[in-house]
Amino acid sequence: MLMPISLKSTCKMNKGKLFKNSCLSFIVIFLLCGCYRYIIGTEVTQPEKGQKGRYSQNFNYSYSDCFTRTKKVLCETGVSVYYESLPEGIISAKNFNGIFKNCIDTTEVGIFFKETGPGKTQVDIACGNINLAEFAAKLIFKNLEEELSQDETTEEWQ
Repeated sequence: MLMPISLKSTCKMNKGKLFKNSCLSFIVIFLLCGCYRYIIGTEVTQPEKGQKGRYSQNFNYSYSDCFTRTKKVLCETGVSVYYESLPEGIISAKNFNGIFKNCIDTTEVGIFFKETGPGKTQVDIACGNINLAEFAAKLIFKNLEEELSQDETTEEWQ
C-alpha cells in the first residue's frame, strides 16, 4: 500500500535546503568580491592630501625595507598588526591603547607606503582619531629616522 506524501513536509524540506544554499551562495560571493574587508574592518582607506588625520614623510629606505622596519617598530611597541600587504603597500594596526590612552583597542591606524624613487619611500599615516594619527606618526617616523641615522653611522665606521 502506498502512503501519500505530505506536501507540507516536502515544502519545509525544500525551503530549508533553499535557505541553506542561498546563505552559502551569499557567503561565497561576499568573500570573492572582497567586501568582507570593508565589513570586518580591515579596509583602511588613505585620506586625501591635506586632510586632517594624515601625516606623511619621505625616507631613504627601499620600499620593502621601509615596510619591514615599520612593522618591526609596531611590534616592538606592543601594537597589533592585523592586516599587512607589501604589494598593496599597507599595514593596518590597532591596540594602540596600551601606549596611547585616548583611544580604544579597536581604533585602527593605516600606514601606507609609496616608492618615490630608487631607495626612497613615502610613508603616510592615517587615522580617524586625529590625535592618535599624530601620535602614531611621531612614533613611527622617529624610530625610522633613528634607524636611518644608526645605519649611516655604521656605514661611516666601515
